[in-house]
Amino acid sequence: LNRLLAAQRARRLRTFSIAVVVVGVLASAGWLFRDTLLPPDPIGDVADAARVTLEQSGDARAALAQIDAGLVMSPTSRLLLAWRSVLAAELGDDAGAQRAAAQATNAGGSKDFLLERATLNVQLGRADAALADGEALVALDSQMPEAYYLRASGHELRGDIDEIQKRYDQYCEMLRV
Repeated sequence: LNRLLAAQRARRLRTFSIAVVVVGVLASAGWLFRDTLLPPDPIGDVADAARVTLEQSGDARAALAQIDAGLVMSPTSRLLLAWRSVLAAELGDDAGAQRAAAQATNAGGSKDFLLERATLNVQLGRADAALADGEALVALDSQMPEAYYLRASGHELRGDIDEIQKRYDQYCEMLRV
């Protein structure tokens, strides 16, 4: 019985050791090939850099310069075009904001662009712009729950308590359908 238990323990130890070695080899391979397995996102990096610039210095022109540099790499990126539209409008360049919106609409559709821009406006705390984009989304697709949520978020940023409840109720009703 002792020999049988010793043999069983030896098998378990051997199995455990093999499993540890296999996991170690796989983890090492994953670490070595991480750039291939998880490539960097240059568009996301540009947007993140613009966000950091805007948050730290408040310099919309510097953030816009970063976005424009990213648009050289990917001229049809909805994310970067949404950023360009928001920043150009903030700087008073309504024509530039409209050009970016038109370019994004041509590249991927107005609904996707408005969704991206409304989300960005909510993240940046721009209540009126988020509300306007949310309203435009509801007008385009009244069956889109995200539109109601973004519209409610715009009211939340404004502090309109009654409207928040009304819009969130509409959003919840959309989710039940």
